[in-house]
Amino acid sequence: MTQTAGPTTVYDEFTGPELDMSRWCYLQYPPGPDGTAWTCAEPGARTQVDDGTLSIHVERFERAHDQVQIMDNPKHLLLSTESFTVPTGGAATFAMEMAATGINAAPRDYRDGFASMNVLDMASGWVFDACATGDTVFSIYERLPMPGVGRPFTYVIEHPLAGLEVAPGLAHRYEITLDARRGAAEWRVDGHLVHDVRGVEIPTRVNVGLGLITLHPVADGRSRSLRGQGLSASFGPISVRVHA
Repeated sequence: MTQTAGPTTVYDEFTGPELDMSRWCYLQYPPGPDGTAWTCAEPGARTQVDDGTLSIHVERFERAHDQVQIMDNPKHLLLSTESFTVPTGGAATFAMEMAATGINAAPRDYRDGFASMNVLDMASGWVFDACATGDTVFSIYERLPMPGVGRPFTYVIEHPLAGLEVAPGLAHRYEITLDARRGAAEWRVDGHLVHDVRGVEIPTRVNVGLGLITLHPVADGRSRSLRGQGLSASFGPISVRVHA
């Protein structure tokens, strides 16, 4: 069956002068035993919206959770307030430009912090991320440990032979396609296929996220993610295209 691409829509054009908070909210986890909700927002983050670009600068990460890994990882994560349908007989492609520059981060260690375009369903735990640091680009394929999830996992995949030039602040175009008809997910950077998986359970509805994230494991009841490092990232307009 041949899929027909529908029109491309832009979710947020980032025209400014401020981030449109009717379109975005911070990822928030429900209150724990102490009654306090956990919000993934860096208190010192500087946000600028202008001329089609959202820029987020965190000089030094401050947020950390000592017990729960999925709360420790996302330092600053915006979620779309609108969800998007992935048609059961078709596919949806999410795309944007993104660039990142690490601040006092260890070279070639993405765990210290990376920018991400997330396509995710928090209810089922499925996460499909396109990621960038100042010296690498990579994909994340993940199932979060949500209620009812039997085997959570996190896979980080880099394609070293894709021929991409990578440098601090250098933007690339990232695309994530979820194909429910074929049970497949594909990641592309500047048109290059950098990762794909088959036999995937594709969510019927997803949200888009824009994040600044670390990936150091919590150990012995203590977060290891705060090392004096930070991150600066820019995100271009987000487009969504449905293939029926």
